[in-house]
Amino acid sequence: MLDKLKHKKDTISGIKWTILDQIISQIVVFGLGILLMKLISPLEFGLLAMVTVFSGFLTVFKDFGLGSSLIQKKEIQKKEIDTIYWTTVGLGLFLTILLIVLAPVISKYYNEPRLLEITLALSSLFIIQSFSSVQMSFAKKQMNFKLIFQVNTIAVLISGSIAFVLAFSGFGVWALVIQQIIAELLRSFAFYVLSNYKPKLIWDKNILKPHVKFSLPLVGMGSINYWSRNADNFFIGKFLGAELLGIYSRSYSIMMLPISRISGVLSSVLFPSLSLIQDDKSRIISVFLRVTRTISFITFPLMAMVALGAKDFVILVLGPEWIQMIPVLQILASVGALQSLGTLNGNIFLVKDRTDLAFKINIFNSGVYVIGFYFSSQHSLVLLSQVYLALNFFLMFINWHLVENILEIKFLTLTKNVLFVFVNYLVVLCIGFYFLLPFLEIWCNSNLINLVFIFFYIIFLWLGIYFIFKINDLKEYVKFIRDAFTK
Repeated sequence: MLDKLKHKKDTISGIKWTILDQIISQIVVFGLGILLMKLISPLEFGLLAMVTVFSGFLTVFKDFGLGSSLIQKKEIQKKEIDTIYWTTVGLGLFLTILLIVLAPVISKYYNEPRLLEITLALSSLFIIQSFSSVQMSFAKKQMNFKLIFQVNTIAVLISGSIAFVLAFSGFGVWALVIQQIIAELLRSFAFYVLSNYKPKLIWDKNILKPHVKFSLPLVGMGSINYWSRNADNFFIGKFLGAELLGIYSRSYSIMMLPISRISGVLSSVLFPSLSLIQDDKSRIISVFLRVTRTISFITFPLMAMVALGAKDFVILVLGPEWIQMIPVLQILASVGALQSLGTLNGNIFLVKDRTDLAFKINIFNSGVYVIGFYFSSQHSLVLLSQVYLALNFFLMFINWHLVENILEIKFLTLTKNVLFVFVNYLVVLCIGFYFLLPFLEIWCNSNLINLVFIFFYIIFLWLGIYFIFKINDLKEYVKFIRDAFTK
């Protein structure tokens, strides 16, 4: 029987190292991203985003979901890992060749000759990543998030520094391309050298079969989910052009920071953690509800800062070239808030071995997104962002219904779990947009002072409401965060 104390200690340790990983990469990636946006035009960011629409889709297949299967299985033999390793390498080589073949097609679709060379360069990422994919999954399975932290830190710092030098020297979009390639080279090399797993030349298709059975619905779900999340980029690039795609893609990246760097921290640690207690339903429910509340408590005020501070941030930091980003960023902030509530849903499907159900719901989600993005992208970025927000709100309840059935808990329980934080978010936004921002516009001419004022306004109002109405929840969140860094 799994030692509960050891499981809790390993999970908290994983969260600690992953948070450290994300804090450092957050500072570097965000800071570097701002510098690059001042050195590289929206058009060039748009060119990279055009290629990423296609290369990102192929990334779904880079290990065919076998890494998740490796993590999910309680006991696994060395020859199983070797078989998965060489299968992943084969897939990486195949995807590299496939993207090379598709390069002229991508360039022709967007009618942009420069995309040919960019696509050819980015095709190398698949074969590079394949040599360390299993090592990363194995590190997660062993809850060795300290190793992941060390590797990612090295990769982010070195590749980021090189990208800045190249951008400053006038390399434009190629600074972004080379940054990605160098980062993956460093990760692959470091994981291979530092991991305690070294592959042997063993491959057995019979060993592979049960893993493929688990991962096949996962890959199908991932591919459909990918297009549902990237249909916006696909259609924007086609109907609105590279410059507006660059503005939208950077807005989306800023919106996703709290989700990928905070919510993603807990999600990446909790999948292997929940896999270890997959037979204990009551513990899974308890962890799911508690962590979802914690995620929303952290991400919602951050999203409020993005929404309220968008105008001053763009004008002060990015300049007039990015002015069209303001209304898009304000709307996408609420999209990010809603998406953070579903961070752990995928983990529940995986842990309870219901990848088949996850696949079906993703087909539905994708159909809704693609239809909405197709029609709205032919009008404006603002309309597309508004449609995105409305669809997220609608689909959130559909997905909660499935989680309700899998965990056998009441839908009202899921709703009440985050109702207070949602209402708090609306209060903060309403007061901010209708009273605070008009006040600052009249009485303050400094964008920097406005941002500082907005920051403290949200922190004090957010915590103040919790202190008055939900003091016990506030203590719980403080304890959860403190434990992650002290144990």
